[in-house]
Amino acid sequence: MSFFTGFGVSSLIYYSLNHFFPIPGASKHFEEVDESNFKRRTDTASEDNDRDEMKKAGDSNVSVAVVPV
Repeated sequence: MSFFTGFGVSSLIYYSLNHFFPIPGASKHFEEVDESNFKRRTDTASEDNDRDEMKKAGDSNVSVAVVPV
């Protein structure tokens, strides 16, 4: 019982402090932005094209890893 009471009280205090004293620069609405530039490869044709483009660019030390999805 004490665990749940403490969890509830701490949640209420956390929410209250963030509501009345927001962090500077924080957005009012959460918007997730992908900044990782991650591209999922789904077909083998694009991997072959990427490998050919790397060879044309002269990057002979670059290898392409095939990761199963």
